[in-house]
Amino acid sequence: MTMARSLHVLAVVRSAAVERALGEARAAMSGVEFSQRAVPLADLYPSADLLQAPDVLLLEVDTGDGRDLDALERITRRHFPGVPVLVTGAETALPVVRRLMRLGVADFLPQPLSPDELKGALEHAARTRRDSASPPTRGKVLAFLKAGGGVGATTLATQAAVALASRRKADRAGVCLLDLDIQFGAAALYLDLDDRIGLADLLDDPQRLDGELLRSVMAQHRSGLDLLAAPREVVGLDAVTPELLDTCLILARAEYETVIMDLPGAWTPWTYRALQSCDLAILVTQLGVAGIRQARRQLDAMAANGLGEVAVRIAADRSLTRALVSKGPIAVDGVSLTLGPEISAAGFSNR
Repeated sequence: MTMARSLHVLAVVRSAAVERALGEARAAMSGVEFSQRAVPLADLYPSADLLQAPDVLLLEVDTGDGRDLDALERITRRHFPGVPVLVTGAETALPVVRRLMRLGVADFLPQPLSPDELKGALEHAARTRRDSASPPTRGKVLAFLKAGGGVGATTLATQAAVALASRRKADRAGVCLLDLDIQFGAAALYLDLDDRIGLADLLDDPQRLDGELLRSVMAQHRSGLDLLAAPREVVGLDAVTPELLDTCLILARAEYETVIMDLPGAWTPWTYRALQSCDLAILVTQLGVAGIRQARRQLDAMAANGLGEVAVRIAADRSLTRALVSKGPIAVDGVSLTLGPEISAAGFSNR
C-alpha cells in the first residue's frame, strides 16, 4: 500500500508475538513511519519528540488489569486527545470491549494478532486521516530566554503576549502566556492579575492534567490573553519535570493558537526541553559588554547541548541604537555580527 502522505504510528507493545506481527505489517506498508516504545502504559506521556502528535497509537493492553485500563483512559482523554487508538489484547469479555469503545478506542484487535488484520486496521486509520477535512491544528510556541537578570525579558514577553492577544481577541484559540520563571516570575504582577491559581495547581498531581484543567488554572486578562501564573511561593527548580513540561506544551498547543513561555535564567532538564520544543526563541539582553558576553554564552550553551538548529532572534533592551562602553561605542550591526542572530528589537524598554 502506498500512502498519499506519510502516517506516523506510535506502538507500545510488550509481547514477542505482537512485535512479530507489527514487523510483518511494517514490511508490507510503505509511506508509514513507525516508532516503538517499550514502557508500561502508565508511563506513556507526550514527550519532546512527540510534540507533533502521532497519527495513530497502537497499544497492547492487559484488559484484565484495571491499572492498564486506567492508564488507557489517561492516554486517550488527556495525553493524546484526538489521536486514533488501536488496542490489542487477549480475547476479552463484552463489558470490557464496551468500556474501550466508550473511551474512544478506534478498534480492538484480539490476540493472537494477524499481520493482515493489523495492516487492515492501520490502512483504515490512514483513510480516516486522509479523508479528515480539518486535521488538528498545532499552536506556535515562542520562548523568551534571559541573557541575565533584569534584562527586561518578562516585560517584553508580557507586552508581546498582550499585543498578540488584542489582535486575535475574536479568535477561539487565542494566546496564552506560561510564566515558567517558577522562582521569580512576575507576569501576573505586570498584568495586574490574581496569581492564587496557576502553575502551582499542576505540580501536585501532574497525571490529572488535561486541556480542561489547563484552561481552568489560567487567569484571564482583559486583552483576551490567558496567563498561567508562576507559583506565589519560591519552589525548587526541580518542581517542574520534563514530563510535566511536555504535557503542558502538548495541551497548550492544542488549545491555543500562540503559546508564549517566559523561561528562567537557569538551565535545567525541563528548560532544555522547552527550548527544544519551541518554534522560535527570543534571547533578551542589553547592549553592553556584560550583556553581549552573557548572550554569547547562552548561544554557545544552546549549540553545545544540541539546540543549534533552534531559530533564535535577539532582543536588545535599553540600546538606544548605541551603547557606550569603556573602549567606545558599540553599534547594533556590530553586535549582530558578534552574536550571530540579527537583533530583531532594540531600545524597547520604557523604564
